[in-house]
Amino acid sequence: MTDTVARRLEEVRARIDRACREAGRDPAEVRLVAVSKAHPAQAVREALAAGQVDFGESYAQELRDKAAELGVGPSVGGTRTLPVWHFLGPLQRNKVRLVVGTAVLVHAVDSERLGRAIQDRSLPRRTPVLVEVNVGGEPTKHGVDPGSCLDLCRVLHGMPGLDLKGLMCIPPATDDPTRAARFFRLLADLAAEGRARGLPLESLSMGMSQDFEVAVACGATHVRVGTAIFGERS
Repeated sequence: MTDTVARRLEEVRARIDRACREAGRDPAEVRLVAVSKAHPAQAVREALAAGQVDFGESYAQELRDKAAELGVGPSVGGTRTLPVWHFLGPLQRNKVRLVVGTAVLVHAVDSERLGRAIQDRSLPRRTPVLVEVNVGGEPTKHGVDPGSCLDLCRVLHGMPGLDLKGLMCIPPATDDPTRAARFFRLLADLAAEGRARGLPLESLSMGMSQDFEVAVACGATHVRVGTAIFGERS
């Protein structure tokens, strides 16, 4: 069979379903976000034609340009399926305007200042957000320290322009995907602790092409898969 976006999508979905069954979970609990950053709009069109709806971008200008060309879902009525956009990368405050109103979920809020910038652009509406946690304590990565995570969540939850949904992480790189499990469990434990304190941390964005099955086993609600769907970036 030709190695197409549609075929790779089918494979990824089958792997998610299998991981869910093995973990005793309903596959409907896991949302596949196809990471389309640095891939052309035509690749997104191919994925849309194959039934994929959620797409992730990490650069504000690229999100703006693709949304202008392809549209912004979810669509209401009509026959054309429009992409639902997620913003995955670090977001500069001066580029918040390019993301708010387009992205259905901002995955990587890691400071009160960024939260306030998103809120100011959102009001009187609310923008759904996740808090990014630097689960490996890596100085080269964005994200709040695990020990400060719930304090930041509490602050963001109090902002009327934000709709706090949960947590997100990118674990340290490893050749053995199973080693990511302890970092995914750390994120899941933080979310559980937050829920016990009354915080709405139901969503867990974790797992990428190399480790999404491990993330599903640890409770992921959103997996961010790029290479396994679109191939290597040029």
